[in-house]
Amino acid sequence: MEVHGTVYYETQRPPEVPAYVKNHGLLPQHELQTLLRKAKLFIGFGFPYEGPAPLEAIANGCIYLQPKFHPPHSSLNHEFFRGKPTSREVSSQHPYAEQYIGRPHVMTVDYNNSQEFDTAIREIMSTKVEPYLPYEYTCEGMLERVHAYIQHQDFCAPEAPFPPANSSSSKLGLSSPGSPGPQFVLLPNSSALTWAPNANTPHAWPPLSCLRLLASQEGQSCVEACQRANLVCEPALFRFINNKDALRG
Repeated sequence: MEVHGTVYYETQRPPEVPAYVKNHGLLPQHELQTLLRKAKLFIGFGFPYEGPAPLEAIANGCIYLQPKFHPPHSSLNHEFFRGKPTSREVSSQHPYAEQYIGRPHVMTVDYNNSQEFDTAIREIMSTKVEPYLPYEYTCEGMLERVHAYIQHQDFCAPEAPFPPANSSSSKLGLSSPGSPGPQFVLLPNSSALTWAPNANTPHAWPPLSCLRLLASQEGQSCVEACQRANLVCEPALFRFINNKDALRG
């Protein structure tokens, strides 16, 4: 395979890339798209995090190969995040691509494991993929998301407390001490709970009908538990769970 790059350089100073790399320098967008359509593999080197380039490559028919981080990068162990007000742990260069696109368009491997890396390259060489654009990056998906923000977010009114201060547990459909409460019910053939259809349902976005309540394994984060069940950890719904009546039920 030929190795191409788009590393910026100034004319009086040669680019700092190996001689075997065909470096194109900074390209206009249409020329970059053309180059990506000719390519088979787009490789991430670990930085920058969550950039648009891998999504452009996947949309033009490339397979994206990226490094897996052991341990995940965070403010506790990585200079880029140090001092930033976040406790987020980043499991790879592009976690969205890893979790929500995945194989065959995205392969996430340990770059320090030469056998795993070599196996991935061989698999990519024998794999044919079509260009892929996730729905949320289409015009329709973007408009749908903007519509949801406009329709369902209210920054002018304070968020109502839950449970309401003047409501009793029985009015809310919550449990009484020592008894299983009707606020949540088990989903069929599942260990997950959902909001009971006959319980009093406060207005919320996302709607409570989409709430799924899982118990994580010991040492497993909430984010990981939801991902394993093909769900998204949604902080906006935490207030409906983080109260003694709900937990008792």
